[in-house]
Amino acid sequence: MALSPLYKETLLDALRDELRVAGFKKRGVVFHRVSADVVHLIALQSSIDSPGQIPQLTINLALWCKPLAARGTEPSVIAAVWRCRLGDVLPTKTDLWWTVPDKASLPKVARGMLADLKAHGIPALDLLPDSAALFALWRGGQSPGLAASEAQRYLAALANQPS
Repeated sequence: MALSPLYKETLLDALRDELRVAGFKKRGVVFHRVSADVVHLIALQSSIDSPGQIPQLTINLALWCKPLAARGTEPSVIAAVWRCRLGDVLPTKTDLWWTVPDKASLPKVARGMLADLKAHGIPALDLLPDSAALFALWRGGQSPGLAASEAQRYLAALANQPS
């Protein structure tokens, strides 16, 4: 069964109040925060709808980088050059999904999401306050959410940009 739009909005409202403190604003199912020349994104993702299954949710983290964005491109998870699931930044590095069997479970789900976001998700984004930090990460051989070759292609394109 699909997650009811009312349930999703209730959950997003619970997240919004807490994420606002960390500087995030809500637009649709995505929270965004501008930091220098990047935009940090936190997005709620629903599981694929299957009849009779209990809905599940996960959280995607992403970073949109203005110096690498195509002209006219708006910040989005799809257009981001750094992205991962919240579970990827947990100490266990496990894909994390929350089940939402009914409306009564929403407060518990929201608390769990917020606890992991505050402890691990937001600090992971805080490590990338600008494009220079992202480029240093790539130069160090790390490229979360990208193939290493993609990160190298971005770095090469950056080196060829006029100053």
